[in-house]
Amino acid sequence: MSQQTVLYDIPGPRQRRLTLIFSIVGTLIVLAGVYFLIYLPLDEKGQFSMDLWGPLIDPGNENFSQVWDRLFVGIKNTLLAAVLAIVSSLVVGTLLAVLRIQLKELNKRRFTGFAAPASYLLRGLSAFLSAITRMCIEVFRGLPVVITIFFVARGLPEFGVSMNTLWYLVIGLTVYNSVVIGEILRS
Repeated sequence: MSQQTVLYDIPGPRQRRLTLIFSIVGTLIVLAGVYFLIYLPLDEKGQFSMDLWGPLIDPGNENFSQVWDRLFVGIKNTLLAAVLAIVSSLVVGTLLAVLRIQLKELNKRRFTGFAAPASYLLRGLSAFLSAITRMCIEVFRGLPVVITIFFVARGLPEFGVSMNTLWYLVIGLTVYNSVVIGEILRS
């Protein structure tokens, strides 16, 4: 068996030298762009002064402990929201996958033990439920997660559902991620 790849030829000495030269020149151009377009304008406006960065990096600053206490609270709340969203997404996603599988099997069933009108009604109902779940999955799978969280945070209070902000975030993440997890498990 050959070790040679079929996607491209192995570069020769000249091509390796050109690749190295272009890599170095490209890196220097990017670094110069960062320096002139990002660092210098920010430095001219005083964005790197200790007045601005002191509360974050200087333990002698009077606001240092307050900043780090707030950061700790933020990290703790972020991890709490992530854990709650992961657990609820796994549960809801698994239920959604089972529902989709069961509806697919139900669509194949002919309901021969029932009278004709009941059989047609059950088949139509199963097709309708399957279409509704598929439509909801496609909508929430295609909707960006930030928009989903925004709709949950703004939509639920309009319907009179008032709760802690953390739960709006968890519900939005759960809606988005459970659809994705459900489709992964179903496939």
